[in-house]
Amino acid sequence: GRDGGERGENNETNDVVVEEEEEDQEEEVKYVEEEEEEEEEEEEEEEEEEEEANEKTEENEEE
Repeated sequence: GRDGGERGENNETNDVVVEEEEEDQEEEVKYVEEEEEEEEEEEEEEEEEEEEANEKTEENEEE
């Protein structure tokens, strides 16, 4: 009908918007993955520090 042409134009602009949104989501996913890796590294470091502290207390108890 009459607004068929208008819808066609809107569809084109909507596709562009959707593509931009998808790109944003991909960037967000990458950012989230990087944050998770950093958190895991921090947790590992904390665990290592705890283990070292435990070893020191065990050595002290033996003496």
